Amino acid sequence: LQEAHRALKNLDARFRFLWAIYGAHSSAEDEIVFPALEAKEALHNVSHSYALDHQHEEQLFQGIGGVIGEIQEVLGRQGEEEVGLREATEACQLLSDRLQAMCSILEGALEAHVASEEKALWPLFPEHFSHSEQEEIVGSIIGRTGAEVLQKMLPWVVQHLQLQEGEDMMTVLQSTARHTMFPEWLKQTLTREPAEADDEPSPREEPAAQKEVPGCTADYTEFKPGWEDIFRMNEKQLQAAVRQVASQEGLQTERKAYIVQHLMASKWIISQQLRHKEGDSRATPEQARAPGGAAAPAAPPKARVSARGSTHASRSAGHERACEHYKRKCRLVYPCCDEVFACRFCHDEVQDHKADRYSVAEVQCSSCGARQPVAQSCSKCGIKFAGYFCAVCKLFVDDADVSIYHCPFCNVCRRGKGLGIDFFHCMKCNQCLSLELKDSHKCREKSLEGECSICREDLFTSTQPVKALPCGHFLHSKCFKKYSKYSFTCPVCSKSIGDMRVYFEMLDALVAAERQNMSADDQARQSSILCNDCGWHGQAAFHYVYHKCPECKSYNTKVARFDH
Repeated sequence: LQEAHRALKNLDARFRFLWAIYGAHSSAEDEIVFPALEAKEALHNVSHSYALDHQHEEQLFQGIGGVIGEIQEVLGRQGEEEVGLREATEACQLLSDRLQAMCSILEGALEAHVASEEKALWPLFPEHFSHSEQEEIVGSIIGRTGAEVLQKMLPWVVQHLQLQEGEDMMTVLQSTARHTMFPEWLKQTLTREPAEADDEPSPREEPAAQKEVPGCTADYTEFKPGWEDIFRMNEKQLQAAVRQVASQEGLQTERKAYIVQHLMASKWIISQQLRHKEGDSRATPEQARAPGGAAAPAAPPKARVSARGSTHASRSAGHERACEHYKRKCRLVYPCCDEVFACRFCHDEVQDHKADRYSVAEVQCSSCGARQPVAQSCSKCGIKFAGYFCAVCKLFVDDADVSIYHCPFCNVCRRGKGLGIDFFHCMKCNQCLSLELKDSHKCREKSLEGECSICREDLFTSTQPVKALPCGHFLHSKCFKKYSKYSFTCPVCSKSIGDMRVYFEMLDALVAAERQNMSADDQARQSSILCNDCGWHGQAAFHYVYHKCPECKSYNTKVARFDH
């Protein structure tokens, strides 16, 4: 009976592994490959029959999984002596015969399917797709595949291919992911013995729905300034304009006073437009609020606790709480200084050098104090250090409300449930993005491989969320929140940082009202401008402050010169 249980467990594990590989294959074709084929005018309806094959084959897999489950149930009942040995043996024999027949049917279906694709489908790609287009398709496929799946699947696939085919496959993968950290991940994972990890999920399993942890995630929601933002921006521009008028030579004192008076009145003009829009005569700039409700209250400051050594470590429910960053039952030994810290952030706070997360080879158990090689559990007392363990990043997080995955292309742990579940990795941007943005985000090569233009901290390894601007640049979300209070242009390229239509409509009203009081000479003047948003340059109607682009209707412009 024990032998039968072991054989069935081994069969079930191998079957589910193959089912996972098939699932990854069929999903990649249905969601990425086939739509790419159908998008070509000459290839309409070429993939429809293969999609139907996937549905049929998935039903076969489900049927086999059901029969294996029935055999497990029979063996379980016999072990509990609910049925006799002879009765269980006969039932298992019948189910085994049925299982063998179903496996033969599935094998034939898959062989015919793959042979048909290799003969009729795959030759279409070099004929109708450029090399870069093929790389983009491969990138979309592997960008939705998690590290755990790749780590198990790649050696298996290479092992079952001919030597040259395996080398060619790895060359294509590394070329597709050349802008990422994928080659480093391969070296760290496929050339070492697998680290101990309890309850390691199979490729078919999905991580449990949880919350979040360290890693950089991008917010792509469009920024739409509210009234409070508009008044603040307008006030900053007015202050600059008043200084500009006051410093101009050749203008008489009376003329300067007249212009400044009308500039200062512009805030009142906009407030009248606001009252008209909101239908509330009592509205004032100070009372006007941005759409979407009040701002979220600031989180209470965290208490700072010493993270060095074990003397000052506080414990809660048996967990190591030596720092404010992570919840775990161990500390890390950093070889750069041979000292023990709760995490790399705690190390960097007190040392004059940065910690290398990948170089950590030892940990110290918080329960028994034993120093040992990196693993998920203590080799001496057996305590499990954390529910989530990454052997690459040496990351331990012991919190049931935390969702983390390791991205093989960023080669760091990120917030979220995983690639292909709620995130994908864009090979061109070299960043993980929400699956909802798969077809809408603006690609910018290596967009996160730089600093935040406001605080000058690194974006790629940041634990803080970042804000994606329409132009493709990024800022820390907290930096963006402060910056957008006094500016509406990107600090890198000067393009507008959001939907400024409401603001520009207010400026239309302001300029129209002021032109009625401008002299005939000023009304006839033109200015040579350059639009920061669309790049247009040419002549526009003169104004003391605001110059509208005739092409895209934006007021985000620069004056090259005033023409008389």
